[in-house]
Amino acid sequence: MFNLSAVLGSAIEVQVVETLNRIREVWDPDNRWPRHRFVRSAQTFPDVRLVAHGKDKHPHIALGIELKGWYLLSKEGEPSFRYKVTPSACAPQDLLVVVPWHLKNVLSGEPVVYKPYIEQARHVAELRNWFWTNERRTRDTLDQRLVQSTRYAGQSLPPTQGKNC
Repeated sequence: MFNLSAVLGSAIEVQVVETLNRIREVWDPDNRWPRHRFVRSAQTFPDVRLVAHGKDKHPHIALGIELKGWYLLSKEGEPSFRYKVTPSACAPQDLLVVVPWHLKNVLSGEPVVYKPYIEQARHVAELRNWFWTNERRTRDTLDQRLVQSTRYAGQSLPPTQGKNC
């Protein structure tokens, strides 16, 4: 299933980019983003970006979409969608899109895709961190789960000290 999920995920990324660029009049009816187009960024976060290249040749990223396929018969106790991005890596406008799917004949056949779940990427990353710190069922106490950093003589605290990463 993992291999099929990876292939399906790649196909979804390609289709999302092609479809969003084809239906430009839906997401940009007033032509406010004339230089922008959706591009696929395989193996990076986010998977799909709305990008314009400026005169300085540096890309301007207006929006990011992280796409995750989720097999409906997955045995995960808590669906993580393999979403491991830190909240600080997410721009406020970035989205997480989870596309649920299953095989037509349960164990074989073509994939059947359902309506995606869409949420702000940063919110999901923060919620995931909160869950693993506060809600996860475990025998450990909250104090046992908190990570304490060790400072060595003459070493200053890193700038992220005390933040959820």
